[in-house]
Amino acid sequence: PDAPDDGDPVATACAALQDAWKASNLMLRRAKLLMTDAPPPELSVPAAISCQASGAALADRPVASAAWPPSPAMTEAVPDDTQAFFAHEAMRGHNCIDCGLPDADWATVTFGAYLCVDCAGRHRGLGVHLSFVRSTTMDKWSKEQLRRMQLGGTQRFQDFLQCYPQLSVQPHGAAGLLARYASRAAA
Repeated sequence: PDAPDDGDPVATACAALQDAWKASNLMLRRAKLLMTDAPPPELSVPAAISCQASGAALADRPVASAAWPPSPAMTEAVPDDTQAFFAHEAMRGHNCIDCGLPDADWATVTFGAYLCVDCAGRHRGLGVHLSFVRSTTMDKWSKEQLRRMQLGGTQRFQDFLQCYPQLSVQPHGAAGLLARYASRAAA
């Protein structure tokens, strides 16, 4: 929408509401990708939605699911063999999303990112309503959970967090974890 007059609170509220509406529709179209194999119509990021990090439009930033044709991860079938999937992923060398340690062998299914054993323990302390944690080697995974990991990943989540400077720094302690994972952006 056109920039509202700074003195008109109604116009400012309407513009914010329109941006929120567009953002929610975009989120629903992205969620549809997880449930179907068909491409959604015109999946793109509206230029009016801005990234809080720099004021740059999200359309100017790489978004994993914003372009069609889909990335190779989106067109791959959901793996049947959990061990084979994570063995292949381990060769890519995932780092912990919170502390950066290499060879993370735990994951937060909620965010599709990898965790080291220490950070996984901290995430378990947050509760499953904020971060559902699984071991990549010991736990049984459903197809939906594997799909989240297949479409997600530590790097994609870090790219998302770059739009929110207060969330992109490595969290320290329980307060830092809560600030990041209980935020509206992460929800």
